[in-house]
Amino acid sequence: MKINWKARFKNPIFIVGKFLPFVLFAVQALLAIINVFYPIGYEITDAMTNEVLRWLNGVAIALLTLSAPIDDTTDGISDSQQALKYSEPKKDVDGRW
Repeated sequence: MKINWKARFKNPIFIVGKFLPFVLFAVQALLAIINVFYPIGYEITDAMTNEVLRWLNGVAIALLTLSAPIDDTTDGISDSQQALKYSEPKKDVDGRW
């Protein structure tokens, strides 16, 4: 599997729509593992924590859903002119997808 990560990270749609939600979910999972979700100096109840997590998850899911069909290797949110002509996914030189 070959992925051009440099081209993807130059596209702000990829960063906001796919990478940021991944980071939000990863941080949430890490904090759940170490059982820490308390800012310094504040006491947060479980209900407040659940509400914050519900909003973070909602935002992350919305960003992922909206950015899913976007080709991260093209400029903007549209497919390239070449990709618009495909009737099936383009095979690589060695015959793989």
